Amino acid sequence: MARTALFGGSFNPIHYGHLLLADEVRERLGLDRVVFMPAGVPPHKPASGIAPAADRYAMVSLAIADNPAFAVSDLELRRTGPSYTVDTVDAMGLPPAQLFLVMGSETFLDLLSWREPQRLAAGLPEEFTQLPRPIIGYVGGLHRHMDFELLRCVAGRRPEWTFTLIGPEQADVSALRALPNIRLLGGRAIEALPRYINAFDVGIIPYVESAYTRTVYPTKLNEYHALGKPVVSTPLPEVQAFNERHGGLVYLGGTPDEFEAQLERALAQRNGELAQRRIAVARENAWSERIAQMSCLMEERMAERAAAAPQRWRERFLAASESARRRLTWIVATVALSYLGVFYTPVLWWVAEPLRISEAPEISDAIVVFAGGVGESGRAGQGYEERVAWAVDLYRRGYAPRLIFSSGYTYRFHETEVMAALARALGVPDSAIWLEAAAVNTLDNVRLTGGLMRQQGWRSALLVSSPYHMRRAALVWRRLAPELRLRCVPIRESLFYTRGAPRASGLRRQATPTQVQAIAHEYLSLLYYWLKGRL
Repeated sequence: MARTALFGGSFNPIHYGHLLLADEVRERLGLDRVVFMPAGVPPHKPASGIAPAADRYAMVSLAIADNPAFAVSDLELRRTGPSYTVDTVDAMGLPPAQLFLVMGSETFLDLLSWREPQRLAAGLPEEFTQLPRPIIGYVGGLHRHMDFELLRCVAGRRPEWTFTLIGPEQADVSALRALPNIRLLGGRAIEALPRYINAFDVGIIPYVESAYTRTVYPTKLNEYHALGKPVVSTPLPEVQAFNERHGGLVYLGGTPDEFEAQLERALAQRNGELAQRRIAVARENAWSERIAQMSCLMEERMAERAAAAPQRWRERFLAASESARRRLTWIVATVALSYLGVFYTPVLWWVAEPLRISEAPEISDAIVVFAGGVGESGRAGQGYEERVAWAVDLYRRGYAPRLIFSSGYTYRFHETEVMAALARALGVPDSAIWLEAAAVNTLDNVRLTGGLMRQQGWRSALLVSSPYHMRRAALVWRRLAPELRLRCVPIRESLFYTRGAPRASGLRRQATPTQVQAIAHEYLSLLYYWLKGRL
């Protein structure tokens, strides 16, 4: 007998999504055909806006014409009154094992509102035909929040019961697999779950108590109840709250003894009246009902607020404007005071003072000059004249027999060559000038200059650089070349760090943005070097 899928809907109109879904289901389930069943009067949709039945039938016929596995039926179109799937299934006369219903996930979740949902799920799954009764069933992931030890204990005590767990294995279940009366069936398609649940004698929710499960409302509770099945659960807070609202409908047991006892009660109390009560409660908890309840609560709350607080829009607007004005005034005042504090008071120089090191010069083996704009703008070609002039002055005064210029920057000409030319113009012979032309930062300045001094056997140096660069240079030198004695002799006057002249207003500008940037750069560099272990 042909394995057939029934695909019902208004098809108003049919589209590619319908065709792709039908083809995917047919391939995955190995079906022989898919029957499209346009609804005559859809019971869940308003009649307005629905195309005439003949037009919808014709559109479906044209859409499926090139697929021999697809067929269309006018069975429901010929029926008077609303189109109920349960009546269509009866009319087709196929056994449950040969008939499949195709629907979207949203439609499946609304299955409780259909006519006689139990009958639509009445077919017994093939895996259950040889299982001993009663069947204790679970649907969902086998994860770390499940109490596997509780299940193992109860199943071990009651070998005559069959425990069937349906869902993907997301944790170690080897302890369960070892028991012959525990069947692990793996995952199943969502459209097949009603048939499996309908075959259970009892549905279970065996979760451990944890911070996670204390906030969980297990939706499988509604799925079990939707098919009239009794439910035994561990005492999760949300399940206990459910019981308070619905008169203890769920059997609760927290220990293996309690869980086993509640399973016995649930099996003993199976009757039609309780099953109908569970179905009614599940219908109350369906998503459509929940959304309707939430909508009513929101509408009531909005009505209460509208009644309690009349719309005083002008007063609220003025209050909001005044609040915004105060915030804006505070922001502007804060920015203005910060600007004046930084640029028109000596605060920057108070902050920068720890960066300075200035020592009296002593007789040394070399005078080392760091260029490349370090400690100032950070750009080559700026400030080197002051440093060369001060270094030459120290040379003339006999503090060292040679000069070492360190910079790896090139701007048309290499900066060290320009510095050497200036030193020669000031009377320093070529034999007293040494160049280190590879450094691009303070770390390189120290590392490469220190290497040159060790190679030549020089043991002491006077360091010439920017006044506010000295702290960083000295700390790096102490780390990389501790055996070489260093005296910090920064330039005496720095054009870059010159303070502004008084203005017509009487205010004297104490700092410029580039000076603020240079001081901030020094502190950030010290922090970076410290984090990198270079100090």
